[in-house]
Amino acid sequence: MNPFEFSIPQNIIVGAGTLSKLPECAKKMGGTHAMILSGPTLKKMGVVDKAADSLKAAGIAVGIAIGLLLMGVAGF
Repeated sequence: MNPFEFSIPQNIIVGAGTLSKLPECAKKMGGTHAMILSGPTLKKMGVVDKAADSLKAAGIAVGIAIGLLLMGVAGF
């Protein structure tokens, strides 16, 4: 693999109702695609689908990955 660099914005918004701000935040960053990475519990609770649906309604393409295995990471 060729070396590359990327930037991860670190704005963190916490509080009741903040999930509804997700599409607005994504659009402010120029986002047109989103990848949701989650464990199975948030999927079962409906949080993943709620986030995906709100992004899709705003015209943002969404990919979802649930239950990823972390291999070679200390503590896993």
